[in-house]
Parts: sequence; C-alpha cells; structure tokens
Amino acid sequence: MAFSTAWPYNRFSIPSPCISNNLTMAMVTTRPDRFIGMHWFNPPQLMRGTEVITTDRTSQETLNTSSALCKRLNKEPGIWKDSPGLIVNRPLQIWYNENLNMFDEGVAQPEDIDIAL
Repeated sequence: MAFSTAWPYNRFSIPSPCISNNLTMAMVTTRPDRFIGMHWFNPPQLMRGTEVITTDRTSQETLNTSSALCKRLNKEPGIWKDSPGLIVNRPLQIWYNENLNMFDEGVAQPEDIDIAL
C-alpha cells in the first residue's frame, strides 16, 4: 500500500503520534477482512513469540491462516485486538515509567538503575 494512500486515514489513529495502526490500514483496502498485523519478538531467529493483531473486520479464516503460518515457522502466536501498543509493549511502559519515577524521586541515578536491571 502506498504511503500516500494510507496517510489521509492516519487521523483515525490513536495516539496521534502513531503513523498508522492495523485498523487505519485495513480501512483503505478493498479486503479489510484479509488484513492482519504480525509483530515478531526480537531477535526473531531466537524468540518464538509473535503477536497476531486483528481488526474488527479481520475474518476468522485470515486469523487461522496467520496463526498456522506462525506455527509452521515455529512461532507461538498470541492473538491481540488492534489497540494502541502491543501485548509486550504495554506492560513494559509501566516498568519504564517506574524507573523514571525512581530517578525523579532521587532514589537512584540512571547509571545505578541500569546496573540493577
């Protein structure tokens, strides 16, 4: 899909800094039922986890095909509805924020937090 095709629909993305999400890209296709997102954990050659992101228009057939592809590639699919953030990233934001809070509160310096983690 051309960037110029998807860009006008970006106004539907949440949060606003997001360039696009699955739902906005699916909206500009002629087959939104066949649209799905996949996020492979890094490094992909070592990690088995893969997020499979559906929209409200993704068909069960598309989901089944994508999940089967993951398994064929020795990946473990985790199913996720399209939303800001991904399964693995949303909980990490709490962790990142708490590290910043410790620095703001004077509990530790960034170098010390890095050593502990």
